[in-house]
Amino acid sequence: MQIVIETSKWSFRKLVKTGDGFETAFFSPLPTPFNYGFIEGTLGEDGAPLDIIVLGPRRDSGARLDLSIIGRVNFSDDSRIDDKYIATMDGGRHEIAIKVFFRFYVISKFFLGLILQRKWTKNSFTGVVWFEEVNSAPEIRNCSRKVDGLKQEYK
Repeated sequence: MQIVIETSKWSFRKLVKTGDGFETAFFSPLPTPFNYGFIEGTLGEDGAPLDIIVLGPRRDSGARLDLSIIGRVNFSDDSRIDDKYIATMDGGRHEIAIKVFFRFYVISKFFLGLILQRKWTKNSFTGVVWFEEVNSAPEIRNCSRKVDGLKQEYK
């Protein structure tokens, strides 16, 4: 799967891809312990490409990787499903780091909602799901554009 890195590992600055490059979406009180980006050629329910975290060494913004999806972080942002898919460059799952980060990230997103949007947001992290069949990731669904080689059925 083609993955584009937006935010590099250990960055406090959350970047998003724009037509010409990347721009800062916000500054996080927590640095991300993994690379963060999107799966190219997908479109999620929120109108943006599907989010993905990439475990392993730091990669620069704009880096393109061809990796398999190994799992999903169950996350909601302001009561909307905003799952993050998981890929790895080093073969590790880093489950403890993922769980610790997203528990704190939920709290950070709440305060960012109060500060930036001046509203009370409901965010949640409900765990990690690991895919047994690494190359199929059947839970990626509701994409308006298909990803090559990816099954679209939902179990």
